[in-house]
Amino acid sequence: MNLMKKVLLCMLGVLTFAPAVPTLAASAEEIDILTAMQTATYHYEDDRGIVNLPYRYYFPSDYGANGDKTYPIVIFLHGAGERGTDNTSHVSINTDLFQRLITRDDCIIIAPQCAANYRWVEHDWGLGSYTADEVASPMLSAAMDLLKDMMEKEAVDPSRVYAMGLSMGAFGVWDMLIREPDLFAAAIPSEGAGDPSKAELLVNIPIRTFHGALDTAVPVTGTREMVAAIRAAGGEKIYYKEYPNEGHGCWYMVWKDPTTYRWLFSQVNESKLPEEPEVSEEPVSSESSEPTSEPVPEPSEEPETESNGNLPLILGVCAAIVAIGGAAAGILLAKKKKKR
Repeated sequence: MNLMKKVLLCMLGVLTFAPAVPTLAASAEEIDILTAMQTATYHYEDDRGIVNLPYRYYFPSDYGANGDKTYPIVIFLHGAGERGTDNTSHVSINTDLFQRLITRDDCIIIAPQCAANYRWVEHDWGLGSYTADEVASPMLSAAMDLLKDMMEKEAVDPSRVYAMGLSMGAFGVWDMLIREPDLFAAAIPSEGAGDPSKAELLVNIPIRTFHGALDTAVPVTGTREMVAAIRAAGGEKIYYKEYPNEGHGCWYMVWKDPTTYRWLFSQVNESKLPEEPEVSEEPVSSESSEPTSEPVPEPSEEPETESNGNLPLILGVCAAIVAIGGAAAGILLAKKKKKR
């Protein structure tokens, strides 16, 4: 086969196996996240009324191609400035975060948008910590229901459910963790606050949280109090970084840090892993067992050592040699007597 034929065959192979989805850009800066992420609206209703929740979502390019493969899922809650119904601003302002998540191309992403007249947590964020029992938000309930609906209908790995949020969205992340502590494998709330009285619910959740010490929009005490309460309750899986010279907006540094994503996607909720089948200690009957790919050799009936097995034969041969030697000696002796 000449060189030209080899080149043509290689090109044909590449075309044959190319995925039927748009190819991701080579680097994060080249991704148009508004094109990569699809739009939808989730309809939620409870005793407080009906909520129409716009959201953006992303599925990996190989989604559905590998049969039983499941994927991590990330829910992101935006800040107060991105509220509305355009289903755009909450994503476009956090370009670096979504570019990095999409570039991974290995997780499902959902980013709901809170309506302008609501908050993820109905509490004045300028007051810091709050009591979760009194601030149930229909928008956060809708976002939680969207997440659970996605987990039920799509190929989601239930052991790798992650929450990220900033400012007003960080309040929402803390609140989701408190209301559904068994659901999440890890979370990253940046510059928010929670309910310290519920800290014992969060001791087993890996959490990385951040705050600027000079923050005048959301007091740094909100994060400090949550961290202190979790540690006091025995939590050892929480990491806190405070930026001494930063005000409101330190999440931009968090999104740019590659360790943020390495840490997040390495976390697994072990309580959601599939249970291993129990192994019976009872002996399995040979009649009911399936044949193996290779026959099991039968136990040997030969004696343990080769020398013991050959001993009778060796003794017989020696006796025969002695007998033959004696006969030959007798014949020679007779011949000598005749000559004399």
